[in-house]
Amino acid sequence: MTVRKVGEVTIVSPTGWLVGGDETDQLEDTVRELLANGNRRLIVDLGGIAMMNSLAVGALMGCRQSYRNRDCLMALCGLNRRLARMFLITQLTLVFELYETLDAALEAFQQSA
Repeated sequence: MTVRKVGEVTIVSPTGWLVGGDETDQLEDTVRELLANGNRRLIVDLGGIAMMNSLAVGALMGCRQSYRNRDCLMALCGLNRRLARMFLITQLTLVFELYETLDAALEAFQQSA
């Protein structure tokens, strides 16, 4: 997983599978640490994720709620076809701010500044 900043926006880019194991815990811990350290704008780039299960979705929902509770912004981007379909079928598209690409997410965050 990589973490980088573009201006005021932090981008977290996990890779591989998010299936509720150590990788999901690491993502949650990273996001919570960023928020605790004052981050107010987060994009989770899922372009490197091949598969995700309900445990990982639950972790992302918890992270989103933590950001929302503090009037901060969190968005997801880069979902592959399988993940995009899963988010659509489960209506998670109504819960998360989703962007097709990282550039689109960054542009949206810059416009909301």
